Amino acid sequence: MLKRWSEATHVHRAFIYQCVISPDGESYYELIDGWDGNGPSDKTIRDKFFHFSLKAIGFSDIEEALVRGETVQIRISTDAPANILFFQQNDAKALLHVPIFVDDRYWGFVGFTDCEVAREWSAIEVDAIRTSANILSAALKREQGEMSRAALLDALPDLMFLFDRHGVYIDYHAQDPMKLALPPDQLLG
Repeated sequence: MLKRWSEATHVHRAFIYQCVISPDGESYYELIDGWDGNGPSDKTIRDKFFHFSLKAIGFSDIEEALVRGETVQIRISTDAPANILFFQQNDAKALLHVPIFVDDRYWGFVGFTDCEVAREWSAIEVDAIRTSANILSAALKREQGEMSRAALLDALPDLMFLFDRHGVYIDYHAQDPMKLALPPDQLLG
């Protein structure tokens, strides 16, 4: 997915970060997925940003914008002089970060890095990426729902059976399969 997004927008790196709140209330980001198109040097950058705090590297304003639901574009040519060294050290000319929300809560962001051009992404590109971020958000919500249902089911001590309209067992739930009257391969179907 990230490779296709990167190729479509002609960028060199793409990544998905989840925002995690530490026990002391500080937020940091964990790399969920990343794609590097520049080769071995990107592995170093990816490892450097596997787990980090936007606030700690001087970008708390970016985090605040993302939490508000704003898309963030940064170009080395227009950024504050203090941040230019950061861009140079990390082989970046332009960044694009699009927030991801799950159930109206800030979850993290999808980001892109152009290593050659200090560009501004077009409105069409940004809209397409926002749409993709919304699709990712829906998938995350569905995954969380499935995990919640599975946890609830695992907490039930009772045996549960699902059968079709002909009375044939098609699925079951048992914390201990030894409680079944028959082995599952004989019970189902």
